[in-house]
Amino acid sequence: SVNATSASVATPAAVAPGDALLLFVTTNSVPTYSGPAGWTLVAQQVHTSSSDMLTRVYRRTAAAGDAGAQVRVTMPTTTKVDLALVAYSGVDPVDPVAQWAVRQEPATTTVHTAPDLSSPAAGGWIVTYWAEKTSTTTDWAPPAGAASRAETSGSGSGRIESILVDTGAA
Repeated sequence: SVNATSASVATPAAVAPGDALLLFVTTNSVPTYSGPAGWTLVAQQVHTSSSDMLTRVYRRTAAAGDAGAQVRVTMPTTTKVDLALVAYSGVDPVDPVAQWAVRQEPATTTVHTAPDLSSPAAGGWIVTYWAEKTSTTTDWAPPAGAASRAETSGSGSGRIESILVDTGAA
């Protein structure tokens, strides 16, 4: 989580070719930018309840040489940017995202609810990412039964706070 014209995050060192990679990018404004090379946009949402915060989710199938490599996102101007990258093995390497949903909430809420999805297919996991633009939140508590995979905390006013969790099981 940085305030800069570019931000990067390392691909997990244990990534193997064929693993599914998911990259979550949240900005505290709505800049026009290109996603990282080689990544496919899955979904995006402008969060009007959070002063036009933008979240984009990208996917990619890991290739040889991706383990530990930096993934960089470049903005047209200095922007508060939050990145979270996770990797999953044993999933469809072409399109690991079977379904997705977005839910907006009032910026002042302290209890966050995941959007409704139908039950995942046998062996499927549910990955949930929350982000908010805030000057007060400093920590997240994952929901019961969820495994926290990434949590970030920006700095200054209008910073981005986020948490990425998954069910860790079907």
